Amino acid sequence: MADAMRHELEAAIGELEAALVDAGPELRPSLVQQLASVRQTLALLDAAAPAIAAARAQRRPLTADSAAFFQPRPPAVVPAWVPDGVTRGEVTPALMRCPEGARLYEDATTVACANAGHAGVTLSVPHGLTLRFRASGGLESQSWYERGCLRWEIRYHANGARAQVGSYVGTEPKTYVEHGLHTRWSSAGVVVAQADWLDGVRHGWSTLWEDDGYPISATRFERGVEVEQVMPDVAAP
Repeated sequence: MADAMRHELEAAIGELEAALVDAGPELRPSLVQQLASVRQTLALLDAAAPAIAAARAQRRPLTADSAAFFQPRPPAVVPAWVPDGVTRGEVTPALMRCPEGARLYEDATTVACANAGHAGVTLSVPHGLTLRFRASGGLESQSWYERGCLRWEIRYHANGARAQVGSYVGTEPKTYVEHGLHTRWSSAGVVVAQADWLDGVRHGWSTLWEDDGYPISATRFERGVEVEQVMPDVAAP
């Protein structure tokens, strides 16, 4: 956990430093405070690193059956075409591929396809791809909407690595109904969580790992109800 957390904290420091460059006077005090807090957390993590390393060194290897059971599954494949490493300055209307009838809306940190609302009555409705960027210009998330309903989303760590991916099946705008396999990664690219969803409730296995890939536990759900839990088995000394 320490290595991935360190990567995230270092990337967060970079983001805050980048945000400070163009920040107005009303935002600077808050950013400076956040930066000091993150740096303090990083210092505490570095102080704890030897103890964390020692605890990991004492872990015994898994049995062959347990290692096979806790092997992460391939993540869900979503129909994304925008590269993970794209920056705000590289986005063009052609890259966005807005569906017919949708307009392109953009500002410094967001580029989105949406159906226009009615003046004074309704806001624009996301329809197609939405890209959100960090202050440094790196991609924070990409999401696909169908007339306001989220269909899939990829989120990224501050260092640009994928943080999570999953699909959604809600039929009402601004609802996020998870469906299928959702996967989360550490900033170092290691799978740390996977969960099966069915129409917004856990259904199937939900599994957790340390950020070095060592399993924590796996829990099986039946339509939101926990029915089984499996802990990792270690080999005999």
